[in-house]
Amino acid sequence: ATEIRIGASGKYALCVTNKDNATGIADWRGEIEWVMLNRGTRAAPYLPYGGQAYAAKVEINGQPRLLPLTAPLWDGDRVESSVLAEDGGRISRERHAQKMLVLDGTENFYLDAKVNNWFVVADNQIPFARSTYQCGVCSHYPWAQTNWMGEDHIVFVGRDETTGHYVAFKDSSYSTAAEFRAYLAAQYAAGTPVTVVYELAEEEVYTHEAVELDDSDGRFVLRAEGELSADLQMAEELAGGLADGRSRSWLLADQLVIADGGTLWIYDGERVKLASEGAYVPTLTIGKGPKSGGQEYEGINLIQPKFTEQFLGTAADKAYQLSLAPLDAAAVTVELLQNDGSWRELAEGRDFSVDRTAGLVTFTAAPGVSPVSGQDNVKITAARTVEGYADRINRCDIGTLFGVSGAADRLFLSGYAGLPNYDWYSGYNDPTYWDDGAYAVLGQSDSAIVGYSIVSARLAAHKDGREADRSVVVREGNLQNNKPAFPIVNTLQGEGAAAKWAFGYLANEPLFLTRLGVYAVTSQDITGEKISNLRSFYLNGALLSERG
Repeated sequence: ATEIRIGASGKYALCVTNKDNATGIADWRGEIEWVMLNRGTRAAPYLPYGGQAYAAKVEINGQPRLLPLTAPLWDGDRVESSVLAEDGGRISRERHAQKMLVLDGTENFYLDAKVNNWFVVADNQIPFARSTYQCGVCSHYPWAQTNWMGEDHIVFVGRDETTGHYVAFKDSSYSTAAEFRAYLAAQYAAGTPVTVVYELAEEEVYTHEAVELDDSDGRFVLRAEGELSADLQMAEELAGGLADGRSRSWLLADQLVIADGGTLWIYDGERVKLASEGAYVPTLTIGKGPKSGGQEYEGINLIQPKFTEQFLGTAADKAYQLSLAPLDAAAVTVELLQNDGSWRELAEGRDFSVDRTAGLVTFTAAPGVSPVSGQDNVKITAARTVEGYADRINRCDIGTLFGVSGAADRLFLSGYAGLPNYDWYSGYNDPTYWDDGAYAVLGQSDSAIVGYSIVSARLAAHKDGREADRSVVVREGNLQNNKPAFPIVNTLQGEGAAAKWAFGYLANEPLFLTRLGVYAVTSQDITGEKISNLRSFYLNGALLSERG
């Protein structure tokens, strides 16, 4: 026991601890009795009530700051300073496992003479987690012990089948409930009300606006019970105009490719740009004669309108027919092969003219035969926009990296609402080239592709639940005639994926969410007929009760 004298009146406080040094009873000898009781190994400060808002006091860069709180924090409560809100902004969030009840004397206390004159208030709005002799902190009374029937000056909380939740005090200083309520009112008026901190049946959650820092750059130091420091740098806006929604990104060929459902973007480490900006210009035909023929070489690029064709010139022909028409109003570029192997660019209006409606380029003088035998000597680059082509790629919002033999060297995209059962794949390590022939149609058009998994060097495309006999389509990557091909090797039956963002990996096992729980696609499934690996058996009781 330790004696602490306070003032000249001789009043003192006596603190009693047990062998484990746990705080026991603090008993004021004088006019005020049983000022504070706190159980546990660490005492919590008493908070005088003044009607003021609560806050957590911290120090940021040497300046005191208050983080707003709806209620004081007790054992088990948590504060999360930065949480992503539904609107994309940042908020702070506090979670309370305990709550403080402030008594002001207006409560409907009654004297329960059957239980040794307890003053009891019953209120079903007090959500106690459980009946207990010691469930938290009381400002003026200690908690009842196991021999509570013979104790005095104690508090107890509980639950009764008839009255519901209740708080009970035993204090022989007062003979009637009216006297006890008057005591509570006097304490409340003095700014030191009787309070009871109790454990909640369900935690309460409150949110606040995030605290803004005055200085965005430089050293940041946060001090509370400990110290947290970081070097901050003002964020620089690299691009505007991205869709207001969730996006996906992949690292391909040292570039970050971002699909936001509205536009495909590329970050090269210095700037963010449209994937169509400076995108690959395909050569559609090589070895072509002035009027026709030649060999198909590459397909149209869906995300940009330019294309190139190469011709074997003749001594007499001046008119060269392009494969696509009509052409855009954009400039047409014409180049001729020189004796030294270089290309010389000609000028439209002086060296040639263009009939854009017919897709015909007419030279002022015939280009002549190639100076290098067997090599094309006329190269024409023009543009032809096909409405809706770019949307097939730009409006995708799901994807994955996959390639020949399972290599992660091509980007597969899907999610375009106009063609929900289609997906497309990019050029080799090139997210700016989307060949118009590099696509697949997977199942029925009323069943959308919603996600991907990589299993044993094969690509599994998951569909929604509208096509149960083909919920997962499995493909492999190989070369056919030196060109990439991704043939279907199996289709699996089972419950379809529940959402686009419900995919992940646990260790090396791909998981996806369905209406029946979390399933996995394994290497055994790839060669089987259906998906049978439920991974959420022990969670389904709670998981399947979730709404949405």
